[in-house]
Amino acid sequence: MSGRISILDESVVNKIAAGEVVERPASVVKELIENSIDAKASRVNISIVDGGTRSIAVTDDGEGMSREDALLALERHATSKIRSAEDILEVKTLGFRGEALPSIAAVSRLTMVTRALGSERGTKVVVEGGRPPVVSDHPSAPGTSVTVDDLFFNTPARRKFLKHPSTEMRRITEVVAGEALAHPEVAFSLVSNGRQTLFTSGSGDLFQTLGELMGLDTARSLVKFAAGSGGMSVHGYVSNPSVSRSSRRDLVVVVNGRHVYSNLIAAAVSKAYGTTLPSGRYPVGVVVVEVDPKNIDVNVHPAKTEIRFADEQGLFALVSKAVASAIGSSVATSSSRSGETKAYDVHQRSRSSYVPSDMKAGSLFAADAPTIVGRSAHSADVQTGTASFLPSEDSPMPARPVGLSVVGQIWESYVVAATEDTMFIVDQHAAMERLLYDDIVKKLQSSGIESQEVLIPDTLVLSAVEASVVEENKESLDKLGFVLEPFGMRTYLVRSVPAFLECDDATEVLQDVLSAIRDEPAAEDAGALSQALVNEMCARLACKSAVKANHRLSADEMAALLDALFTSATTLYCPHGRPIVVTFSKGDIERRVGRR
Repeated sequence: MSGRISILDESVVNKIAAGEVVERPASVVKELIENSIDAKASRVNISIVDGGTRSIAVTDDGEGMSREDALLALERHATSKIRSAEDILEVKTLGFRGEALPSIAAVSRLTMVTRALGSERGTKVVVEGGRPPVVSDHPSAPGTSVTVDDLFFNTPARRKFLKHPSTEMRRITEVVAGEALAHPEVAFSLVSNGRQTLFTSGSGDLFQTLGELMGLDTARSLVKFAAGSGGMSVHGYVSNPSVSRSSRRDLVVVVNGRHVYSNLIAAAVSKAYGTTLPSGRYPVGVVVVEVDPKNIDVNVHPAKTEIRFADEQGLFALVSKAVASAIGSSVATSSSRSGETKAYDVHQRSRSSYVPSDMKAGSLFAADAPTIVGRSAHSADVQTGTASFLPSEDSPMPARPVGLSVVGQIWESYVVAATEDTMFIVDQHAAMERLLYDDIVKKLQSSGIESQEVLIPDTLVLSAVEASVVEENKESLDKLGFVLEPFGMRTYLVRSVPAFLECDDATEVLQDVLSAIRDEPAAEDAGALSQALVNEMCARLACKSAVKANHRLSADEMAALLDALFTSATTLYCPHGRPIVVTFSKGDIERRVGRR
């Protein structure tokens, strides 16, 4: 049977191509910025309305285009970057596939105004949904301005998958910040709904650009590194181990001027820190790699956000060694100044116990346990004499063992208790984590966590991306007990913090909360957090507030902890899934010492 195969209409082909390049407003911004940089712009201004869903405008002072080139730029496979297939192997520009402008024009109402250097007149080109362009003369300064209105207006299926404007704006901010770090010689300005949210001076100084994007406090924590070998060179800045985040998002990777995502380089940096960073913590900074274009493949992904290296092992070793050398010097310097290294170990920080020294048994928490959905996975590796004592996920909490009394504390980390025939070893930090977690979640389900106003508010200078997260999630942060007051561009006053949290820890915990929110897949509505994320943030708050290991407890404090654990906790596992209690029967012990 014939006639089943046909050539697609050109408009359909353009929309399919657009789907590869234009995923969301941030994709449009990225493509237009890279075109501006390739045009040798020294200044790029980006203006966004409603997260780019209504309007995106990118204006530069680059070389501009003649009328003929402006029209050709809107044709598929038209590019000034390559002339032959061999050129792809040595491409040094950011864009080269000749797809961006026609793809964007196919799914929006696009207006481009451009004027080439030395030309007496400018050109205006208007394209609506991939239709033939309308061209006219237009007064213009040298350079190019592209305005994209009503993105996906003719592809409603794509438009309905866009997130809330504030979420889309956060994605755009991440793109612009990455491009600014990749090109510190270019001045960037980002305006959202008439308000400037990001600015860099274009000084060409990478460290200054980091300060402009991340804030001076973060910039001061950075250490410089540089190395070269085998035709490759790396340099940049990373934070000393005292400053870290809960994800790798704040470690920017730049390869030959291209902002990319590279698990290889991120892993190399993490390896360099070794044990100086706690598990699950990651550094902040930027890694710049320069390598022969012949030894990389930048066309792995249609949006050119990923990259492949010919010598992955050599690059991994180079980055890891360079960062390790810089971090080693940083740690040594900090240690010599303070006389100790415990600032880099979160478990060694001295702090007051959450349990007051005069607290009596039974007064720590209310007896009514909150009903929540928490993580109570248990470990198969736990060796206990009476494993049946530990409840499974679906089992109810056991009653307090009859005759349970405190024996003492070992290693300032574990409470030892016993009944007539069983010994109990209780991880004091894990126990307090569970109690705090249950209490926090219970309060969140009602009116929110009680906050305490701080006497002298901390001044928090956030990165552009973190500031967008704050604006997007103010209501959720309020319920968590964090009250922030805007105080100038990306600067906030921390007016209130959760009542149970040490004020000295509030800023660090808040940074973790912002990182957790940022890492969550975007919801349909701004500020709508998933239950999994809420549970994770509650676990972080509980972990930070709980009494730590290496903390001496009084007899009354140990008794209060055990009483609360067996009357209020919802499970005998901490929020991270570790067992709180390990038991040994009298028979087990007697067998081990040869009495049976």
